[in-house]
Amino acid sequence: MIATDGQWGLQSLWWVRGRRAAVRPRPLEIVLEENETWSFEVGGPRFDVVCISGEVWVTLEGDPEDHLLAAGATFSTGRKGRLAMMALRPARLRLRPDGT
Repeated sequence: MIATDGQWGLQSLWWVRGRRAAVRPRPLEIVLEENETWSFEVGGPRFDVVCISGEVWVTLEGDPEDHLLAAGATFSTGRKGRLAMMALRPARLRLRPDGT
């Protein structure tokens, strides 16, 4: 369904000539249909969810508030934890690890 890289739960470090080299995570776009949910572990110090179109409900483990994003809105966090989303209307989102 969705292409993944290190930020999305796979190994984020690669071995290069016997030394570890960090791989910079890339933004990822996802599409959610109405009432479709998606969750994942936020692993970095900064993370943004940008709502490109539609409307989505966002909640982050340990955050006492839920967030409602409409087209053009951004949810940013500086904490790690499980982030869950549900589309209230069909939505297109850009996930930006490390604010990229």
